This record gives sequence, C-alpha cells and structure tokens, in this order.
Amino acid sequence: MGTMLSAAMMLRHSLELETEAAAMEGAVAAALARGYMTPDLGAGSGAANSTTGQVGDAVLGALEETLGGGPHPLDPSDREGSLLTLGFGGK
Repeated sequence: MGTMLSAAMMLRHSLELETEAAAMEGAVAAALARGYMTPDLGAGSGAANSTTGQVGDAVLGALEETLGGGPHPLDPSDREGSLLTLGFGGK
C-alpha cells in the first residue's frame, strides 16, 4: 500500500494528475476501511491478514468503482487504449 501511495504522490507532484492521485489514495483508503491489510499493517489490531494479492485486488476493485470500470490500461486485449501501445512495455 505504501508503494501505491507513492505512485499517487508521483501522479500528483510529477505528472500533475490530481484527479488520478486522489482516486488512488481513495482506493487505498477504501481497501483499508474494508479490512484488507497485510500482516505488517494489521498486526495487533485484530484485523484479518490479507495476502499482497488480495490487497492489490481490493485496491484495484475500489479504483474501478471510483473510475467506473473499463479495461485496465495495461490490458493487452485492448490494444488501442493500452499503455502497451504507447511504448510503456511490450510491443
């Protein structure tokens, strides 16, 4: 979650994407509010421990709820709108 919040800071401060940064921060907050925590965050609080994958899925789900869903920007099946076609990995 710390890396996700760092990415939100990058969106805000380096790329000047305030809306996207706020959406990322909100998605992390929503996942935490729903009880998704890795052991390092939930230790001693009585929260059930989640795997990194479960936390990532919870954040992604909250982000999709906020942004209205649609294909993931790295989804190779959406070749027109994919970051892969913009030169950010893949061919």
